[in-house]
Amino acid sequence: MTVGRYRAFIQGRWQTALPHLAMGTDEAIQKAAEVELATPPSPAGQVKLGDLWWAISETVDPTEQSGVQQHAAAWYRRALPKITGLDKVRLQKRLRDLPEPAPGSEEFAAAGAKLFEDPAIKLAAKWIISRQLPDGGWNFDHNAGHAEPCPDPGSADQARNAATAMALLPLLMAGQTHTAGEYQKQVEAGLALLGKNMKIVGNTGSWHEPQGSMYSHGLATLAVAEAYARTQDKKLRKPLQLAVNFIVASQDPAGGGWRYTPRQAGDTSVLGWQMAALTAAKRAGAEVPDAVFVGVSKFLDSVQADGGAEYGYTSPSSGRTSLTAIGLHTRLQLGWPPDHEAIRKGVASIERRGPSRTDVYANFYATKLLHALGGEAEKRWQEKLAAQLADAQATEGAAAGTWYSRGGHVNDRAGRLGMTFFSVMMLQMHHVPA
Repeated sequence: MTVGRYRAFIQGRWQTALPHLAMGTDEAIQKAAEVELATPPSPAGQVKLGDLWWAISETVDPTEQSGVQQHAAAWYRRALPKITGLDKVRLQKRLRDLPEPAPGSEEFAAAGAKLFEDPAIKLAAKWIISRQLPDGGWNFDHNAGHAEPCPDPGSADQARNAATAMALLPLLMAGQTHTAGEYQKQVEAGLALLGKNMKIVGNTGSWHEPQGSMYSHGLATLAVAEAYARTQDKKLRKPLQLAVNFIVASQDPAGGGWRYTPRQAGDTSVLGWQMAALTAAKRAGAEVPDAVFVGVSKFLDSVQADGGAEYGYTSPSSGRTSLTAIGLHTRLQLGWPPDHEAIRKGVASIERRGPSRTDVYANFYATKLLHALGGEAEKRWQEKLAAQLADAQATEGAAAGTWYSRGGHVNDRAGRLGMTFFSVMMLQMHHVPA
């Protein structure tokens, strides 16, 4: 394998590899590299370049195929908002069927950086940064340590790890890491605080804390997993693995779930954050034993209703959008096909209820589920939700860039920082093709 192919197809370092590829002996690769170095200005040219790389992906070694397809997909995503007709349908299907970019690749980083171009996300990030504390972290009581008051602080002022994770995640997902972006120093300080706060016992590391419990640990693990996936910073690998080990050790050995304290009988809400952390960590390269997912499936069996179309909190029940969405999304992660009868039935029930005006937690998990499924159901949901989010974002004063609505337990505890976290994460899903 040549230097150019290795850098591009395996490492994802396309910008440094393209000149080498353009001087290579493979005519198809040489042509595609030359076209790309000229940077096609039109959407049609971007689609054509994506097609060139996609055709090449079907001829290369299996170890190289994913990297080439992800590069083709990056060009498709640039063109997608500006094309119509059969080409758009073809590219949407190709993107839906494509595995996610490899952690650490240029495509992985670029997908996040593209999100930061959204003015709403950029304004939210500015507010988040403005509420960072001198120790590098955040507080759900966003007025703590700040002279300028801002309405609707959260009551969970002891859950610093959870608050810091909720501040970091929207930044990380938008390409703002400790090695790239506008807020490198601030993100680095936030990650440093999480590192300092981790309680290490044996081969486990915990972010469990008052007022946050296993929620805090799941969120902090997710934040570090996303930071590691985007930067491949070796300093993050050990704390990430320690955090994964704590999740595994904290799973209820009888029921397979998680709740507030380690090995306690589980609930669906806490399980959702542990699964998010485990799947992100596994994708980033952490070791996650398969047995943990067997336990998750066992727990879901114990709380499902209507043949798996609805899910309850600690026992079978129906009618709660957040819990049903968590259950169905987890079933997808565990291998249920998108056309499973229970998934189709559960999604139809969520669609009938529609986005809530006050329950942002339910909206977040419903959006996550529908985004994973893609298709017309997601399109209908996003059309309703996008208008709602646009109308609800504050644009003036100390709260500019944020969201807040009254009427829920999560809203009160996490305050404006938590509501902004959920809203930005939903906006980001709206921008990324399923």
